Amino acid sequence: PLPESTQATLRTLGLPDNIVPVLEVPPKLEVLANILNEIGVLNHAAVAKGADSGPALIMASSARECRMIRSYLSSLHDYVELDIPQQYINDKHSGRHPKMMVNLLRGFFKWKAQATGIRGNSSQSQRPGSTATGSQNQQRQGAITGSQNQMRHAPSAKRRRVRGASVAAGVRGPRAQADVLEQESSDLANTIAANDSTDADSADDADEYLDSDDWTPNAFDEHFGLLPNAETIIVHSYASERNVLTALQPTHIIMFAPDAAFIRQVEMYRAHSDRLQQVYFLVYDNSLEEQRYLSAMRREREAFERLIGDKATLVVPLDERGTMASPGSRLLQTVANRTLRSARNTDAMEPATVIVDVREFRAPLASLLHAAGFRVVPRTLDVGDYVLHDGLVVERKSLPDLIGSLRSGRLFNQAAAMTRHYTSAALLVEFEVNASFSLQTINGLTDTISPSAISSQLSMLTLTFPRLRILWSSSPYETVSIFAELKQGQGEPDAERAVGVGQDDGAVERDSLYNAASVALLQAVPGVTLKNYQILARQFRSMREVCEASRSDLEMVLDAGPAKQVYEFLHQAS
Repeated sequence: PLPESTQATLRTLGLPDNIVPVLEVPPKLEVLANILNEIGVLNHAAVAKGADSGPALIMASSARECRMIRSYLSSLHDYVELDIPQQYINDKHSGRHPKMMVNLLRGFFKWKAQATGIRGNSSQSQRPGSTATGSQNQQRQGAITGSQNQMRHAPSAKRRRVRGASVAAGVRGPRAQADVLEQESSDLANTIAANDSTDADSADDADEYLDSDDWTPNAFDEHFGLLPNAETIIVHSYASERNVLTALQPTHIIMFAPDAAFIRQVEMYRAHSDRLQQVYFLVYDNSLEEQRYLSAMRREREAFERLIGDKATLVVPLDERGTMASPGSRLLQTVANRTLRSARNTDAMEPATVIVDVREFRAPLASLLHAAGFRVVPRTLDVGDYVLHDGLVVERKSLPDLIGSLRSGRLFNQAAAMTRHYTSAALLVEFEVNASFSLQTINGLTDTISPSAISSQLSMLTLTFPRLRILWSSSPYETVSIFAELKQGQGEPDAERAVGVGQDDGAVERDSLYNAASVALLQAVPGVTLKNYQILARQFRSMREVCEASRSDLEMVLDAGPAKQVYEFLHQAS
């Protein structure tokens, strides 16, 4: 039994007088108190040196946790002394209990008493208002009771196998414990109800004290004031406003519970302000709280990894400057900038010149070049479609034109003419704006090589003409950017020279009518075809000159493969 003084103290606190309270402060609260003492020493030293010191911010996970922290800090040095028997005292539990833990225990008992009262009221409301009379009511109640008992107990055929006396332990034990708890709850309800009346009387006395007329504004100034920042402790929850760090400007932050999102806010606050001195992180080791935090960090890391992987696979054009505007709006912006430059500087440099075949004006590329600031010179060209400078010619092909030219062999002749008359030749394959930027779908790719496939024919074309380059453009707008890059650092083309290129090819065929035997003999040489014999006929005036030419001379006129065949055929006997 407890001493009379201890029972009286328990009754004064509003607790049952037949219990021995064993109250342990959460370890986090004890560590929090030590951290605040450390922060107080640091702030006192900073103020002594004249340095600026801000408040200490404690971040909790919920409003309930904030109330617990405030209650603990407000009653940090307030204890309740109880004379506990020696058998209940050990290293962790003594007769000295924090006031906050006593209040929590009292609140628990009060809640339990209220719950007991609710159950009592509900049981009373279920009682019948009058006693049933008559044999019919008794028979009906007996039938209901019998059916309930029959439903409660399973038939013998459906009994399951159990071990020993587990049936008795499973039925009688919890029922007996429930009866004991019910009786304790009733006793606690009576105790709390008796104490509530005493508290009400004391509250009335407190109201009478507060209603005194001695309260003046001067008394308010004597008892209340503003605390300096170095002595201010603020408790906030993570669900509060987002800019709490910017508004409070704390120098010390204590995270009572881990939160990954708030850690990022602390990083941003530290990057923009030098006031933050230290951050304390409280978490229970090997706990559910720690696992929840580690899971949040893992999800964040995986999200960043997916974002980095997605950005690594994105295709961004080289001419982009961070804008996602459509090609049409970029074109209008280019036209506006060009108009503004011309209005500001009338003596500006001459625009870049591009010679365009007149047949290409049916395509939108010529007008887009003009809108982008190029000087477009229309001419009738026999070789190529666009001449960027005297050493570069471009043959433009849309996807349908490319397929048709490869099947008819016309693209082969055009490539031969471009590589013969220009130092650099390019084949521009231009796609539509809203079309797929690919020759064939992924499902169309096979393990076998077909000579009739577009990719195979393009490969043969580049092998036959090594100096021919292929330019891939996703749209006419992209072609304008490609032409602008190719024009950088190059001179302007000569229109008269571009028109005259290729016009003397027909003279060889007209002259061959008078020397058909020589042309037939030349075409019979291995390596000479219908497509390159005109080059030999124009470079060498007779078969004698062809036979006396060295291999290097032939390679300058023909490609390496045909030149090797011609040279080995003419000199294999010697």
